[in-house]
Amino acid sequence: MTSHGEVRHVEVTGKFPLAPPLRETGYVVPSTLGDDCRDEVLALTGAALAALGVRHGITHTEVKLTPDGPRIIEVNGRLGGYVGDLVRRARGFDLVRAALTIALGRPCPPPAAGHRRHAFQYFLTPPMEAVELRRLDGVDDLGRVDGIRLVEVFAQPGAALDWRRGTLAYVGIVHGSARSHHEVRTLVGIIDQTLHQEYGYAPDRTETRMP
Repeated sequence: MTSHGEVRHVEVTGKFPLAPPLRETGYVVPSTLGDDCRDEVLALTGAALAALGVRHGITHTEVKLTPDGPRIIEVNGRLGGYVGDLVRRARGFDLVRAALTIALGRPCPPPAAGHRRHAFQYFLTPPMEAVELRRLDGVDDLGRVDGIRLVEVFAQPGAALDWRRGTLAYVGIVHGSARSHHEVRTLVGIIDQTLHQEYGYAPDRTETRMP
């Protein structure tokens, strides 16, 4: 967040491995970056905001890690779509309130250091070739798992699917939290084992994702 030209970095959001061709499958806060890499990412982000002349507001910067170091993908003059929820659950800091406070010209101190929990969002991402959701079972069972806060379902059986719709193509999002990255990975494994998804393919091939 930036106020009167002073940049205060709030969070570096980690991502789960991408699905083909380059689709996001979820986020986690805090990230798994080491201190040196994190410092590089923040320095690059600050330089990009300075080059753009950002003076006030919340920004969301996408960074790609390359063999030659971090590189800017894009800088957005807004709060990231899923970031507010993650930061609030992981750190108890409300980025929406911060954005409004900055817009009013009032001082907005950054959050205290450290994280209460490791918060994540795991996207239910269909295969690229899927054109229909045939079945989705296990949602209620997953909702009773410790650490799972919410299971959002966006598509019901019979819904048409098209990976080119981006985030609108997700079957759902699982929201959860844990005490460590190891526990986050364990919960993701439980999600994959608990949810049973069956997809229809063109012209008439059916595949079932089962544990």
